[in-house]
Amino acid sequence: MLRGLSGFSNLGCGTTPTTVSVSKFGSGAGSVLSNPPGIDCGADCREPYPVGTFVTLVANPAEGSFFAGWSGAVCAGAGDCLFNVASDLSLTAVFDLANPENVPPPANPPPPPSTPTSPPLTLTGLNADLASPQFIGTTVTFTASTAGGVAPLAFKWWIFDGSVWRAARDWDTSHMFVFSPTDPGAYAIAVWARSSGVGNDRP
Repeated sequence: MLRGLSGFSNLGCGTTPTTVSVSKFGSGAGSVLSNPPGIDCGADCREPYPVGTFVTLVANPAEGSFFAGWSGAVCAGAGDCLFNVASDLSLTAVFDLANPENVPPPANPPPPPSTPTSPPLTLTGLNADLASPQFIGTTVTFTASTAGGVAPLAFKWWIFDGSVWRAARDWDTSHMFVFSPTDPGAYAIAVWARSSGVGNDRP
C-alpha cells in the first residue's frame, strides 16, 4: 500500500537551518547569551537555528557598563530580545560605559555650618584631577578652593553613593580629598569649610 510520503516533504523544507548573528557596539563591554543555547557572544556570536525556532537573546553588561539596547530588524529597546526564526538575521547589542554625567543629580547635601566669620569665608571651587567616568578603583583627588575666612581653615568631606549622603572625612585642615570607588555607580562629592575657632557642626 502506498502511503504518500516523500523525501521532499514540507517538514524537511521547514527545518532548514538559518543563521542568527550577533555583534556588539558601543563604548562599554558585555556579552549576549541565547536560549536555546548556542550563542555566547563573547566568543561565539553566530548560530544556525531551524526555521520556526523561538529564540531569546539576553544581554549582560560587564561591570562599569550598561546595556543601551538592541539594533536590528526584530528587536528594539533594552529588554530581552524574543523572536521566531524566519530567515537569516543580524542583531547588534549596544553596551556603553556607565557615565555619572547621565545620572540625574542627587538632592543637595546637608547645609554647611552658618556661623558668621570675619572676614567672610567663601567656597569658590571644588575640582577633580580626573574627569568622569572612571574605572572602579581609580584614585581621584578633589581640591577645594576658598576665599576669606580665618586661618587655619577646616574642611569636612561628603559622598553621595546613589541613595544617601554620608560623611567621608571629618573636620581637618586639608583642602584635598582622595576618593577611590570600590563599587560601580554614580557618585557626588561635597565639602564644607569653616574658619578657625568655629566649632559648630550640623550634619
